[in-house]
Amino acid sequence: MNILSAVQFRPRLAACAADVQDNFRKCEGLIHRAAVMGSSLVVFPELSLTGYSFLNREEACRVCERRDGPTYRAMAGVASDLKAYVAWGYVEADADGTLYNSASLVAPDGRIVSRSRKMNLWGNDFLWATPGRDLPAVAETEMGSI
Repeated sequence: MNILSAVQFRPRLAACAADVQDNFRKCEGLIHRAAVMGSSLVVFPELSLTGYSFLNREEACRVCERRDGPTYRAMAGVASDLKAYVAWGYVEADADGTLYNSASLVAPDGRIVSRSRKMNLWGNDFLWATPGRDLPAVAETEMGSI
């Protein structure tokens, strides 16, 4: 049997990389708690490591990162240590500097299973994010389709 943990988490709105790291540490503790309860998939809210409602591109740029950046490496390590899938949201900066409201899913072995860029922007997203072009992928796992 697979157990899913949908984490209700209120991150602090990040103004710098240190704030993102603080939010990550809180998420890491919640992932550990979920794993102890038997969760094999832990899902965090949109922009869970940066907080939501950036008012402009400059604010979002302060906490953006590449898809293979420190957030991915940290989440991949936790997922691998705890043998669980983990999904989270972050501000992604593409190679050309374009910003996206993105999400990633890593497997228990730390590899990326799925990545997506939010297509249907809402609220303050329009102030800093570019819409993604592709529908979110359906990831086939040993747990089933995610």
